Amino acid sequence: MQSYSLLARVFLLLALAATSAWAVEIDDAKVEKWIGAGYTKAGEAVGDAKTKIAKLYTVEELKQGWTRLKHCRDLGNADLHLAAAEHYVFARLIAASQGDTAYRKLPKWYETAKSFANKLDLEKYIQSSDQPVSPVNAKVTKWGENGIERGLADYKQLTGQDPKAGSAAVETLIASSYGLYYYPHRKATGVCDVQAP
Repeated sequence: MQSYSLLARVFLLLALAATSAWAVEIDDAKVEKWIGAGYTKAGEAVGDAKTKIAKLYTVEELKQGWTRLKHCRDLGNADLHLAAAEHYVFARLIAASQGDTAYRKLPKWYETAKSFANKLDLEKYIQSSDQPVSPVNAKVTKWGENGIERGLADYKQLTGQDPKAGSAAVETLIASSYGLYYYPHRKATGVCDVQAP
């Protein structure tokens, strides 16, 4: 009987830990500042983050912004506001570069995969650096979804073509995103050149 009681307590603690990570409050203004800082060249003042986010960027500029934020995370910055910003910029980059509306599935899919990995102690399979995987958070996922929508709008402005479902197979989307996001798996060195909000 005691073993069942101990097991019940362990499950309760795990559920509480998962719930607390899920419920961490994300301040949208802080996320916007991180995004704006990612789009700002080193040494320049960030200025108004909303103006930076609203600007139309080339795919190469989007990639540079994402690379800068990803580097800060890979150096060990575990701030969930930075995670949300980096997810937004990555999602915007892939949607703007390909115009594939099927990418709308990706943020929710990643949230599900991360939840599964966390529960089964398989985080090493979704790590993109030597730093721990950030906890699952609904607002971080929402920022990824916002990035997809903005990226699809960027695609239309950059190419003059309407976004369309280019790949019905979520596996293709995952594979192409994985290639960009996770490969090569490396240890980050240097310093974060993004001015933290």
